[in-house]
This record gives sequence, C-alpha cells and structure tokens, in this order.
Amino acid sequence: MTFRHRTNNIFSVAITKMTALVVCLALNVFSMRAQVSDTHVRVYFPFDSPVLSESYMSNASAFHAIDSLVAGLQDGSVIEVVSYSSPEGNVHYNLNLSRNRAASVVSYLEAKYPQMHGRIRTTSGAESWDDLRAKVSEDSRLSDSSKSAIVAIIDGNDDPDSKESALKALPQYKALYSNYFRSLRFADITLRIANLAKAEVQDENSEISEGSAARGEGQPVVYFPLSETTIRPEYMGNEANIAVLREMLSDPKRVPSRVVIEGAASPEGPVSINERLGATRAKVLVDFLTSEFPYLKDRIVVRSVAEDWAGLRACILANGTLGSAEKEELIGIIDSNNSPARKEALLKASTSYPVVEKECLPYIRYARIGNIEFEAPAVTEPADTTPKDTTPKDTVTTVVPADTTSAPVAVDTTDLFPARDTLEAVAPVDTTAKVNPYEGGIVPAFPAPAKGYRNMIAAVKTNLLYDAVTGLNVEVEVPIANRFSVAWEDVFPWWETGNKYCFQLWEMGAEARFWFKPWETVGTEKLRGWFVGPYVMSGKYDFQYDKSLNYQGELWSVGATAGYAMPIGKKKRVNLEFSLSMGYMKTHFRHYLPTDSYDKLIHDPAGDGSFYNIFKYPTKAKVSLVVPISYGKKEARHE
Repeated sequence: MTFRHRTNNIFSVAITKMTALVVCLALNVFSMRAQVSDTHVRVYFPFDSPVLSESYMSNASAFHAIDSLVAGLQDGSVIEVVSYSSPEGNVHYNLNLSRNRAASVVSYLEAKYPQMHGRIRTTSGAESWDDLRAKVSEDSRLSDSSKSAIVAIIDGNDDPDSKESALKALPQYKALYSNYFRSLRFADITLRIANLAKAEVQDENSEISEGSAARGEGQPVVYFPLSETTIRPEYMGNEANIAVLREMLSDPKRVPSRVVIEGAASPEGPVSINERLGATRAKVLVDFLTSEFPYLKDRIVVRSVAEDWAGLRACILANGTLGSAEKEELIGIIDSNNSPARKEALLKASTSYPVVEKECLPYIRYARIGNIEFEAPAVTEPADTTPKDTTPKDTVTTVVPADTTSAPVAVDTTDLFPARDTLEAVAPVDTTAKVNPYEGGIVPAFPAPAKGYRNMIAAVKTNLLYDAVTGLNVEVEVPIANRFSVAWEDVFPWWETGNKYCFQLWEMGAEARFWFKPWETVGTEKLRGWFVGPYVMSGKYDFQYDKSLNYQGELWSVGATAGYAMPIGKKKRVNLEFSLSMGYMKTHFRHYLPTDSYDKLIHDPAGDGSFYNIFKYPTKAKVSLVVPISYGKKEARHE
C-alpha cells in the first residue's frame, strides 16, 4: 500500500491540527476661564532644529513683541507655549522635536525674564496639519481640484506618516513644501490672564499654580472617563464646569469672536490614535456648545493635543502623594528624548505609576476652551449711550430725535446674543462632522466619528507562489509586543488524476520573527517592514507525472528566513510579503514505477536515495498575501 492510499483522511487531520492562535493584547486639565491678551507672538524654527534663533525669519520682531507680552503679566496670569513641526518625517520624531522646541522657548523666556519661572505652560502639537490645511484653502494660486485633492489627504483618517506619503505623491508637493513648510515650524507664545471671578473652588485672590491649572480645579474643562468620548455631567464636576461655560458664552456684553477648543488624551497607547481621540473629544464639546450657541459655528478652531505630556508633568509636580525622589524619576522619564511608546512603558514600570494612573491621568482626558477672543461691543456703548443719559430724563421720552438715536444702540447692546442666536438657529446648515471656517480662515478638520478602534491580533496569509501551482496553503502569524511575531504554516495540496498525475504534499512549519521597525502595541499597522528569524518545518510528499516522475518521501528543514512586508491597496489594509529561507534540509525519497494500467505502484529500490541541502539552495520562497485579523476596541484602551 502506497503512501498515497494511507492518507485519504489528510484534510480532516490538517483541520484538526490547525488550531486557532489568539493572543489578547490589551493596553489598556488643566483649563483657564481666560481672557486672552491681544499680545500673541509666533516664533519660527529652522528645519529639524529646536534652536531658537533671533536672526531666523521674522523672529527679530517677535523677540521685541515678547517684551510687551511679558509686561502684561499680572497676578494669576500665565504664558502658554504651543509648539509644532511641519508634517514631514516620522510623527513620533516630530512630537519630540516640537516638545524640544517648546523647551527652547521656555529656556529663553525664563533666562531673560526670571519673573516668568513656573508660570509657563507648554503643549506639543506634533505636526501642524491644521495650519497646512488653512494655507492650502487660502492659496489662490491653487486650482479648486488641487485644493480638493490636498485637503482630502489632510482630512483623511490615515495616520500622519501615510498622509505625508500621499502628499509627496502629488505633483503639487514641491510647491507645497517651498511655499508653506517653513512657516509650519513654529511655537505660539500667548499671554493668558486668568479671570477667577466666577470660580467656585478657588479664592478670588489666589495664585494659579501649575498644579491647580493642570488639575483644572474650578475651571471650565470637560473631563472624559477612560472608556468614553461622551460628555457625562456627573463625572468629575463636569456639571459645574458646563454651567460656567454657559455663563461665559451667554454674556451679551462679551461675545466671543474666536474660540479654540482643545481635546486631549492621556499618554497611553499609540500617538496616532490619541491624536484622533483628542480631536473627537474636542468635536464632542464643539457639538455641545454649538447646539446651545449656534453663532459659534463659524468661530471655532479645533486643536488636538493628542497626548498631554505637559499636563501630566504639571500634575505630577503638584501631586501631594508622590515624594521628591518619585517625582524626579517620573519627570526624568517625561522630559527624556524617548519615543512616547517607550516613555509609556517606563512610566508603567515605575513603582509610582499606580499613583499617576489614579491621581493624574484622569485630569488629562479632557476637552476645554484653550483660547478665546472676544468682540468688543462695549467699547462703543459708552459713546453711544452718553447722549441718552443727559438730563432731564423726562424730556427724552418726548423728544423724538433723542429717542431714535439712542434706541438702536440700546437694542444692539442688550440683545446682541439673542439676536445672533435667533439668526443662526434659522439657518438650515448643520455641521456634525466639521466646523465651518471662521472668518480668519482656519478650517479645523475632524476624523470621522468612530465607535471604536481596531487592533490586529493575528494575520492569515497565503503563499501566492504555491497557489499558482494549485498548492493550497495557509499561514497564521501572531504579533507579540511591538516587534516580534510567531507564525505557523500548513501546505496541503492533495489531488491526483487518473492514477497518472499526483500532487500531494503535506508540510507544516513554525517560524519566529524579529521586525526591525517596531509597531504600536495597539492598532492595525503591524507586521510591516524588514524581518528576520529562525524556522523549522517537516513534511511528506507524493509526486507523480505519468511514468517519468514517481517519488514519495519525507523531509525536514531548519534555517533562517528574511523578508520584507509592505501595505498594498488604496486603504492599505492588507500587506504583501516577500521572503526567502536558507538553511539545512534533508529528505529521504523512494522511487516507484506504475504498472501499465496505472492501477498500482511498484517500489523501485534502485531509485531510492537522500538529498541534503546545507545553505546551498533556498529552502523556501514566498510571495504572500497577508490579511489582518482585527477586532474593535473602545477608545479608552488606546488613550
């Protein structure tokens, strides 16, 4: 009885041995009720540099403007520094670069103005996509079709690095780079004067410390639970803070002309996902505010802080539970030049992390008014109303000219907010996914609303080279940590035709891989780039081609595999993998001769033999289609 007839149940055996391999990977602030000074300074940085130079671009005049900004410092006021890099290069590198730029500004300010020490807040916004979008939208030199193509990339849900690649593929990229990118490497320095008259938690004359600002005590900031992007009034004092927001925005004498809404996530999980999460939280607050105050729709700018490392730093410094040595250790991790993922790992490895997780991280999952500028109708009100106050008042009601000149002013002043509210409420436009550009031209972009994010737990693959010769095969690969994976493969073509032709092969193997480019521990962008690793495999075969080729045997092999995997398709959801294996392979084969009627095989011992391959020929070659297996996960797991 030949090997061919002994294995008729090969499919049931293969299915039994193809057990599913599942690895569960779980990863699981401050705001001021402020009136912003007119003093706003922007400084620029050279390419790939955190060095603040007075001679670069318009920095010389900006340095002079800083003097007037510092002159406006009052008790309780703070300086806010928001830094960015241009959207080129790796997003994690750019986040560190923008953070270092903010640190350069702080060092300069504290060295020149010692009175500012401890009164500077920093936010690192990584790549300035919103500013690029605004510049593209305003550029009259670009055609409408070019603008649409560029904006579609900027507004897409791809990660920043993929957006950059898509921009570089456009014929307009060279013009974009030369026209805009220099002005996208900047830091904004703003004086924020605290208005604590309405705060219930803090005393009217109290100082705004870095810690209290980070915790948002008594300030109009909306906090979000770990697993949600929905506003809960009962959560962490949100109801009181929302009441303060309502009172601020409904004051008819102080109507906002520009409002910056910031959204943030705690530094846990992938930066790219946290960027979207911060923007989503900001959008939730925007939708809430515009539903009650429709006139704000055209006046809102959105900023995603992504991971608020500055807020975490401030909260740690102000924490009363942590000791000095513990704070020093944690601040050292935050201020290091490590990647966000590495910082997160170091924080979690610290013995102080449970305190940070409980007492700090909840305060940096928020949406807030980060900046607000007001119209100034009150400036004209005294001039318009002084004629009305002339004595005697009784004659005012009888003198028609005096009454008509003062009445319009009174109506415009007292009914300013209701008039805007009524006017906008009639408008049929409803912006639920985006906020329209305000008059300054900045167009904030939001990601599409998502119920959850996806996380790859494994990938199913098929070798297209085997498939081309009807060699059915399947491989399952599971990512581990952020740069390792294990794979199991099964090759099982099993067919014969008329006793003349046979292609039967059952091969099983396992492989461990090291990937040179690490991936985020949560997300779908895994198993990409260059890899190398050991493998082992064994199998049985039965090959027959009429009477010229008739061999059966067993084989086993051990060696190393190297290869490269890259995303393909418009949405880049699947990968194409190329790999080549070299090593030691040994097979013992037996030769058979079919009878004239092909109904039997006769063993021919003279044709038996063995074959050894010791790093002389490739033992495996693959061009594999890789389909990820992922599942939805709530946003909280990615904060």
